[in-house]
Amino acid sequence: MLESLKKLAKETAIYGISSILSRFLNFLLVPFYTNFFSARDYGLIANIYAYIAFLNVIFAFGMESSYMKYSSLAETEKEKKKIFSIAYLTILVVSFISIIFLIFSKDYFLVFFDLYEDKYLYYALAILFVDALNVLPYAELRMSSKALFFASTKSLNIFINVLLNILFIAVYNFGVEGVLLANLIASLSNLAILLRTTIKSFIFSLNWVDLKKLLKFGLPYLPAGLAAIALQVIDRPILLKLASMEKVGIYQANYKLGVFMMLFVSMFQYAYQPFFLQRAKDKDAKEIFANTLKYFLLASSLILIFLSYFIENICQITILGKSIIAKEYWTGLSIVPIVLLAYLFNGLYVNFTAGIFIKEKTIYSTIATSIGALSNIAFNFTLVPIYDIIGAAVATLLSYMIMALILFFYSQKYYKIHYDYWNIFKIFFLICAYLLLFYFLFYNKIQSISIKFGVAISYIFFVFFLKIVSYKKLKKFLTRE
Repeated sequence: MLESLKKLAKETAIYGISSILSRFLNFLLVPFYTNFFSARDYGLIANIYAYIAFLNVIFAFGMESSYMKYSSLAETEKEKKKIFSIAYLTILVVSFISIIFLIFSKDYFLVFFDLYEDKYLYYALAILFVDALNVLPYAELRMSSKALFFASTKSLNIFINVLLNILFIAVYNFGVEGVLLANLIASLSNLAILLRTTIKSFIFSLNWVDLKKLLKFGLPYLPAGLAAIALQVIDRPILLKLASMEKVGIYQANYKLGVFMMLFVSMFQYAYQPFFLQRAKDKDAKEIFANTLKYFLLASSLILIFLSYFIENICQITILGKSIIAKEYWTGLSIVPIVLLAYLFNGLYVNFTAGIFIKEKTIYSTIATSIGALSNIAFNFTLVPIYDIIGAAVATLLSYMIMALILFFYSQKYYKIHYDYWNIFKIFFLICAYLLLFYFLFYNKIQSISIKFGVAISYIFFVFFLKIVSYKKLKKFLTRE
């Protein structure tokens, strides 16, 4: 059993590091895009990828989960290959038919997706088709415990994509088309790399009984998948419908600046899930989980405060005559603290998954995500017409807050943990006070680094002054085995 746990921990680390690396490499394109694209063109890119994200879920329609479920139950290698083949052929046929339908209905979808030219639709459909064909080979790598190969191909895909973006945009001046072409070539390179896995796992087979079984298991994952994507990107198309393409571009660039909190939450999630599952039977498990939430909140609040106060100065740093984020996009910097706070609440949501996982009540995670997605849609339509991009950011924040609260309620219902509510309240009080002070400095154009540093560093002083944590307890928690 110990060997199995070690293997799980190793694979978790590999998947986690590759995912974080990929997200960081993707983030590096944000400064690049803002300096080479107008806000309108960047908005077009953001809008295209928002729809690609939705259609990726539809094109896969839960087949990845179905394959992983039934391949794990297969008693022979031949049976496993049959399951792979049926699922793969189904994705191939459904994706092809869907693309043909979208092409023949292109006049409608060009208007619906707010695309300027046919070629953008064709690029998007090509990317979708290739990515759909890569879904099952990646699932097979996971089932075969080939975590390192999985992570390497994912990272290579992003690396190729970033390099080709630079080449096509900075050197050849392809514009928006260069972004899509780079993505398509990167996806095709993955398809080629995974071809051996596909061929090795494939034997022609089409059994209607097995297909029905796969669809019955996989299709229920479709609404949950769409809800998860809606939570992340639905604000872009709504913002486009209610504002403008330029606003989408400004929003996208500044929203992406929340990547550092997102990476912190991702790292925490990859570490925390195996941690709480291994600690679940310990006598002091609930006390450990309670302390984990408090210290997570402290760490994430520090990231929130320091990034909020210095993000404007960071964006204005000039390298080779270009600022980190182009001046055209600075008008959207006011949403960055809101986005950071939204990711902080997502981190609280991750904390609350402990009780849900331990008590095997994961259905409530799906419920929370679905309600969060619907809330995000409703809040965007309500707030964007009034508050523009700030309304979209606040909608995201409120949605993550609702998700966290729902999961907190059900987690406490089935696995009650006595959190340090008084000190948690103090932390949130400080966050609110310091964010109000940030907006006072921001809107009064006070950019003095010394003033900002003094204010930000005082946050640490108040954490100890209000006895939220003592040095001895902090040291004990950090060194605890």
